Amino acid sequence: MTVEAVRVHGERSLEVTLDPETLLQDLSGIKRKLAPILLDGHGVVSVDIGAVDSLSSVTVAALLRIKRICLARGVEMRVCNPNARNLSVMRRCGMLRAIDATASGGER
Repeated sequence: MTVEAVRVHGERSLEVTLDPETLLQDLSGIKRKLAPILLDGHGVVSVDIGAVDSLSSVTVAALLRIKRICLARGVEMRVCNPNARNLSVMRRCGMLRAIDATASGGER
């Protein structure tokens, strides 16, 4: 998982990229890594799942953990770059409502 502070349309945001190779190890450190950064006033967290081929239980756990942190801090979360299969699964499972997934991450 990488975390990068960016500006999107003049707004401070964080771009989180999930890496399926390290996601299990990253899962335990998500709160430790994101919570302090979100206190700095970022308006949006964009979670890029473009490298994720299929939504595993670990991926879902990571998305829900990030969403919980964002809710606690009053920060909007977006899921970016889901492939068609992941988007379909997210729709069928009701995750689109739960995590406000979008098909794209916006422009820089």
